[in-house]
Amino acid sequence: MRRRNLALGIALLAIGLMPWPAQAQTPTPVEVRITPPVVKVAAGERVDVAVEVVQVQELYGFDVAVAFDPQVLEVVDADTDQAGVQVGQGLFLDPGFTVINSADNAAGGLHFVMTQLNPSEPKSGTGALIVVTFVGKAPGQSSVLSVVNPQLSRRDGFLMPTVATAGQIEVVSRAGPTHTPMPAQGAGTPMAEITPEPTVPQPTALPATATAVPSSPTAAPTATTVPSPPPVTPTRPAADPTPTPSVVTAAPATPQPTDTPLALALTDQGDDSPGTPGAGAAWSNPWLPVALVMLAIAAGVVLLPLWLRRRGGPR
Repeated sequence: MRRRNLALGIALLAIGLMPWPAQAQTPTPVEVRITPPVVKVAAGERVDVAVEVVQVQELYGFDVAVAFDPQVLEVVDADTDQAGVQVGQGLFLDPGFTVINSADNAAGGLHFVMTQLNPSEPKSGTGALIVVTFVGKAPGQSSVLSVVNPQLSRRDGFLMPTVATAGQIEVVSRAGPTHTPMPAQGAGTPMAEITPEPTVPQPTALPATATAVPSSPTAAPTATTVPSPPPVTPTRPAADPTPTPSVVTAAPATPQPTDTPLALALTDQGDDSPGTPGAGAAWSNPWLPVALVMLAIAAGVVLLPLWLRRRGGPR
């Protein structure tokens, strides 16, 4: 029994000495609040309130919206040079890229979304995100300023948990204290002024050069019209008189022999002048032998009696 108790005690001691994994700690929500929390303003007078972040770590961008009663309050435009109604950005973050900055006095709401840009560093601590200037409209009335779904982002895009704290503005009939504006850095650079930075004329200039390139290939087809000289080559053999001797080989097949020898005689006359028959032409004439025979017979008829008379004369 003592051994079993000793073993159990050793086991319990070992379990107590074993390292246990630490439980994951849930990050503490960051408070986003209206400051000052309660403020009074006379009808027709102005008052500034801020949406403030409390003890944040490495903040780089935010998205906040505020709802109010449009029958009691009205937002004063922070930048009259831009269309619509804007609010001012606080001094906690550096000015960067403003995605949304608009207020709707008819619906009773405002929305501000922005992020810093390189080389701005993340910010830690407590400070104002936006500054809103209100005008009191209804004496004796009050409006709650509700921070709707605030989102805080680090540089890597990690969203921090948040908790929102509302504020309140009371509109009084008597004149209140003099309006003291809160420090702000303007309405920020709107998205419409950042996106047009990539100039569109650069892409339009590229197609202009591309269209100029096809103009040079169109000049090349004009150079292909050079093959017009081939029609000259057929005219050259037609004008050359040398092809006529080729008729000599085909001449014997013609049925008129008188023309063929004459053509041959004219071509074979050698140094004789053209148009004057040479020796070959004389012997090749078929009527010449007949003329010689007739001449011989005539000579015989004339000379034979003389020869017989002379022979039969004085003996």
